[in-house]
Amino acid sequence: VVSAGLESEMAEARVALQRSATALEVNAGVTESVLRFDVRSLGIDLPEASPFVVNVNLQPVVGPFTLLDMRMFAVKPLINRAAARQLEAARDGVAVAAVNERKAQAQVASETARAYFAALLAQASEEVARGGVEQARFRVEAQEERRAQGLGTGADVRRAQLDLRASEQKWIAAKAMVRVAVLQLKAWTGLGNGEPLVLRPVEKGPWEVPGAEAAREQALAGRLELE
Repeated sequence: VVSAGLESEMAEARVALQRSATALEVNAGVTESVLRFDVRSLGIDLPEASPFVVNVNLQPVVGPFTLLDMRMFAVKPLINRAAARQLEAARDGVAVAAVNERKAQAQVASETARAYFAALLAQASEEVARGGVEQARFRVEAQEERRAQGLGTGADVRRAQLDLRASEQKWIAAKAMVRVAVLQLKAWTGLGNGEPLVLRPVEKGPWEVPGAEAAREQALAGRLELE
């Protein structure tokens, strides 16, 4: 699910990137220049001394003075078929990523439900195995009592004890299966190993069973990959 969410974010970023190719681009800049030039390069030949003011020399070099040049440029593409196609493809990518994210969420929900039912089944099997152990212990006690009363033999007691050992082994295996099923369920739900998890049975029916056509439409509506 996290990977699908990152895919959606990347698709949105690609749309923004492709949209920028057709957006208005504005550039502005300011340059500062310090100028000094010789008036003789303009064809002006000044005398060395001013004929109007006494003791004033005329310099052929003018400056320095500062010149500021401020400019702004705006560019807007009117027709860019390649960029338009790329933008459309990026938008389709966003839709696909959204469907993939929903598909990942549905898969997690489905696997979590499957793990929950597996844990319920393992728990029910463990209860059955525990009941088998209790019954086997009762049979051992009954055979020992029969032998004490002279109605049974030692072979009957040993046979009952062997059945008890087999029932205990089944119970141990069933408890191990419960632990495995709970760990798998915690992995799908994101719970830590130390966090408690209470398994509650699913409420029984009556369930409303749809018709064949309604079930078909419902099944196709749930197929996110068809989108």
